[in-house]
Amino acid sequence: MPKRPGVERRRYPRVTTPDMNAVVLARAHSSVCPITNLSTGGARFLSKLPLACGESVNITFEIDRIPITVTGMVVRVDEDAFAISFLEMSTAMHHFIQRLVLEMLKRASRPPEPTD
Repeated sequence: MPKRPGVERRRYPRVTTPDMNAVVLARAHSSVCPITNLSTGGARFLSKLPLACGESVNITFEIDRIPITVTGMVVRVDEDAFAISFLEMSTAMHHFIQRLVLEMLKRASRPPEPTD
């Protein structure tokens, strides 16, 4: 399907994730990669790992000190980043990540508190 400007194709809202890293395992490669954004359906990582679209990867990261391990499929590879779609995730984990993303979006949309 061709891309149409201004039309959002993502199923889930995503949030920028400063200071969040993940361990990415793919084939014989592993790396700690910054997560640039996260949604209930997937994530984007900064990395130069030699990955290909369609490749399966295992991702481990923490949210609120709770370890999360998911399997994903690489859906986009750029020069210095890649994106995955989550494949295997429990319903409870899906809801947990969804709640976290919505909370982060709410915090990001609030105006900064005034300082004196």
